Amino acid sequence: MSLISVFILSISIFPNVEAKTMSDPLIEMPLSAKELRGANYAATQTLRGGETIYKGKQLGAYLLLARSVFESAIEGAARSESEEDRNAYLLAAKMTAFNIASFTWPGWNEGEIEEKDREVGFQFSRLHMKISEQLDLPPDKRANACWIGAAHEMAAKNYAAARSLFTQAKVLGEENNSKETALMNQGWMLVIDILQGDTEAGSELKELQERITKLGEDGKFYAGQYDDALKVFDK
Repeated sequence: MSLISVFILSISIFPNVEAKTMSDPLIEMPLSAKELRGANYAATQTLRGGETIYKGKQLGAYLLLARSVFESAIEGAARSESEEDRNAYLLAAKMTAFNIASFTWPGWNEGEIEEKDREVGFQFSRLHMKISEQLDLPPDKRANACWIGAAHEMAAKNYAAARSLFTQAKVLGEENNSKETALMNQGWMLVIDILQGDTEAGSELKELQERITKLGEDGKFYAGQYDDALKVFDK
C-alpha cells in the first residue's frame, strides 16, 4: 500500500468529520516527526483523569485528535526528501495507529465500545500493519503489529485471519527468542478455539495460563487478558 493510499484510507474512516490536520495551511510550519510523536502522547491524555476511557465522550475526542496526528504524519512522510525523515514520520504514524487500534479493542473488557469506534480501530490495526511492513522493524515490533491485527480480526469474528496473524506473531517471538511472546500468542489461538466451540481448548488454556504466570508480573497480566477477552467475546 502506497503512502497516498494509506492517507486516503485514513480519511475514509472518518467520512463525516471535517477536521484540519496539524499540517494544515493555516499552520505556518508543519510539525516535525518528533513533535507529532509528542502530539500522539498528548492525545492519549484525553483518556486519563481517573475514569475509564469509555465514560463520557473521551474516546470520541481522542479519536478526532489522533486522526489529525496520523494524517499529519502520513503527509509528512509523503513530502519527506530523505529516507530518514520519511521513516521518522512513518514511525509517528505507526505509533498513533497502534494506539487507536488498542483503545478501540473491546477485548480489554473495560467498558462498552461502540460498533462504529470498533470499526475505526479495526481499520487502524490494518494501517498499523501496512506501515510496519514499510519499516525495517525488529521481530518484537512486527509481532506487536501482527497481534493487534489479530485481536481486531478476532473481534470481527474473522477467526481464520486472526489465527493466521497470531501464528505469525508466535513465530516472530520464537525467532526473537521471546518465550513470553510465543506463549502469549499460542494462548490467543486457544481463545479462538474456545470461541469456535472446541470443548478441550479451555483446559489447555488454563494450563498455558499457569506457564505464562510463572514468567513474572508481565506474565500475570498476559494470562489475565484471555479471561477478560472471553468475557466479552464468548457470549
